[in-house]
Amino acid sequence: MRMDPTIGRSAANIVNEDSVDEIAQILRSGGEERWAFRIAKAIAASRPITTTAELAELVRNAISGRSPSQGRPPGHADLPSPAHCRQ
Repeated sequence: MRMDPTIGRSAANIVNEDSVDEIAQILRSGGEERWAFRIAKAIAASRPITTTAELAELVRNAISGRSPSQGRPPGHADLPSPAHCRQ
């Protein structure tokens, strides 16, 4: 989980060590993520996270409102749409 090996901290360090507030702030400022706090809470509750696939599924489940025990969402149709896409 490292995008740029020349930068000191890896994504693994961030998701496994930072506080919920710190992770949420990263998601809000770097990704303008609407569900930042929900995702950050799910990350903290699921530590340790060891793979990007595990992190991706965790984020998908946090956004869709499913717990990890409920399994993977069947498709993107279950994910909330951005406000500008709703009619």
